[in-house]
Amino acid sequence: MMLIALIICCLLAQNIVIASILEKKSYINTLKAAEMNLHGACSSLRNFEDQGSCGASWAISSTGAYADTLCIKKGINIVPSAQWQLNCDKSCPPHPFQTICNDGCKGATLYMAATWIGEYGIVSKECVPFQARDGKCYLQCGNGVQSDILVQDMRHDVENNQYKIDNTSLHSNNSIPSNIEFKLYSHLCAASTKEKGIQAMKWALQKYGSLLSGMDVYHNFLNYKGGIYTQQQGLNLGFQAVRIVGWGTDSVEGDYWIVHNSFGSNWGENGRSRVAAGNNLCGLEQEFYFFIPCEDLDIY
Repeated sequence: MMLIALIICCLLAQNIVIASILEKKSYINTLKAAEMNLHGACSSLRNFEDQGSCGASWAISSTGAYADTLCIKKGINIVPSAQWQLNCDKSCPPHPFQTICNDGCKGATLYMAATWIGEYGIVSKECVPFQARDGKCYLQCGNGVQSDILVQDMRHDVENNQYKIDNTSLHSNNSIPSNIEFKLYSHLCAASTKEKGIQAMKWALQKYGSLLSGMDVYHNFLNYKGGIYTQQQGLNLGFQAVRIVGWGTDSVEGDYWIVHNSFGSNWGENGRSRVAAGNNLCGLEQEFYFFIPCEDLDIY
């Protein structure tokens, strides 16, 4: 079985290039039904942010998925800063949808969140800690840097595949230790598949890492305590970005996704939930993105 995929590679801040590619080998047929929970040694997979009253799930989930793949495919193990994307990502989709822009705690679109982070990368949580509120975009660690430099002003270091700025003009009055370096990890590109559904999602999970997805949250999910979530009940409370980190099969309920949420580690099953797979429950299988090493673009 051949898999058609789409690679989303943002060459400029508002110039999205989408290329159709053909995977030459079949990975779906090699998948095992046994539970797959990706690389628990990665620190990002053990990080559970609590978004509180801030609609930051999009930044938490996109930076988390990026960091998971960065660890799995590149061996770079960091806890990502969702706060930095929350502060800095104000990207808008192309015309005629330019009114739907990423806007901090007010929310964002999965597509633009994936595209932006595929362009600029991530910084570490150690550098910009999560605060669950809107903040200003700075290109140095902490939140007290006196500078009007924008993300778009960064200089790209092609040799080391990262963005840099001249720090000599910046000074900080915050509490972040001065030895913490502002560094953008920009080794990955954003991707999605033309084919949707459970098989395409498992393919991407096994080959690259966690998926950025989203789901409608109902009242009974908000109060989820454990087990396999199989039925939505109560009021629809809105859309929530999540990341899918694995899957499994239950002898009674069947296949399920392992979903990493942003309600803190005390919610659900230690910050995660198991959601029934295969029937697009709550729209979880409707739209998903993942990240790949940019050099893999040459494979397809």
